[in-house]
Amino acid sequence: MWRGPYAAGRSIPLVWASVQRRSGRSVRVAGSPRRGPPPTGVTVRRKAVHRLTLRLSCSLVPAIWLASGCGEHPPAARERLTSAYDQYQRKDYRASVGELDAFLREHGERPEAAEAYYLRSLCLARLSDKSKATTDALQCIKYAADEHLRAKAHVNAGTLLMETGNSADAVPHYAAALRRLPEAAPTDVVRYQYAVCLLREGRWNEGRKECGLVVQRYPQSGVAEAARKLRDWPESHFAIQCGAYRDEASARAHRDELARAGLRARLLPRIRSGEQVFAVVVGTYPRYEQAKAALPSVKRKVPGATIVP
Repeated sequence: MWRGPYAAGRSIPLVWASVQRRSGRSVRVAGSPRRGPPPTGVTVRRKAVHRLTLRLSCSLVPAIWLASGCGEHPPAARERLTSAYDQYQRKDYRASVGELDAFLREHGERPEAAEAYYLRSLCLARLSDKSKATTDALQCIKYAADEHLRAKAHVNAGTLLMETGNSADAVPHYAAALRRLPEAAPTDVVRYQYAVCLLREGRWNEGRKECGLVVQRYPQSGVAEAARKLRDWPESHFAIQCGAYRDEASARAHRDELARAGLRARLLPRIRSGEQVFAVVVGTYPRYEQAKAALPSVKRKVPGATIVP
């Protein structure tokens, strides 16, 4: 009875899941002539994201081949799966997809195919074919009998949907995964991404609750500070930030300048690093997509504008 190439201690990694970042340059906030947004609440430094996503990729579940069934594969099929994994490890994703395509043509309707769908989903995600990668993640969920493999596939699907702007469909996948994942790293990253998706869909109370759980359960996590900022955001909507100042008079002057340009701005006092800051923001958008749709018109007048939180 063959249990796949991971029976000897190998593991399929989770999808390369990036914590979502928003573009926008950071600026001084002391009323200087350089205007623009400071880093937003969901921005995590690139190096920190790299470390976190590596952890999310490699250590979500114990190192086993999560075989969903006990079916006996013929030697040629066993060799294809073993070869596909080895090629994935060597980052030869196209070759790995070729082996998995051949395997799934013959065994794609069997429960044992779940691992192959999952691995092909990872390869396709690396090749930036997120649509097909998502389809394979869903096929893995359909066939997987092992709850750990199914949880990983849910995270994979949720991350791919989130990265393609489909937060609404990502939410139930993250929720399903979190019902099975242990409360240990890298679940902190999964829970944080779940919270971001909830907030983007206008589910502010639920999103804040999940951010609070990240802060409470993972205080040393690389996403804890970003989660804290989202949890403590004082409003239940997104806005477009055009500048931030320690000096209220400078903030008011910028607000008035925007008004003359046809933008209805307001001041949003915040405490940042223990000191008062006055953000100049435009709009109230319950959902992220609404703010995203409005951003281009604001950027025509304020090139450095960005969505907050």
